[in-house]
Amino acid sequence: MKGYLLKNSDCIATKKMVVKYGKTKISDPSIEGDIVIKNIRLYNYGQSEIDIEFTGKIKARYAGKNDWLSSSIMNQRVSKVKVNRIIRNGLYKTLKQRLNYFGVNLYHYSDIKKLKWI
Repeated sequence: MKGYLLKNSDCIATKKMVVKYGKTKISDPSIEGDIVIKNIRLYNYGQSEIDIEFTGKIKARYAGKNDWLSSSIMNQRVSKVKVNRIIRNGLYKTLKQRLNYFGVNLYHYSDIKKLKWI
């Protein structure tokens, strides 16, 4: 259970700073591109949820070969749930480290709630 959304002055200031300075680059063996944090929700018990925008490509197996795929793959016949899970897993470690600068904890890759892939 997430609890209730915190709206005190510290949380509002943290949210503004994260959104302002939340842009970062990622370059891993399986994912590369830019991440922009669009929104963050802080709950009691130290939990949080974030909304991100990802511009880049992922390396995944499609049609029998490993290849770099862009967002145009979403128009093909693929499982959008699996593609989003691959992206969330790839971005989780970088986002967790980035949010620790601001004192925000990200406990699981499912805390990335909204993902927009451009």
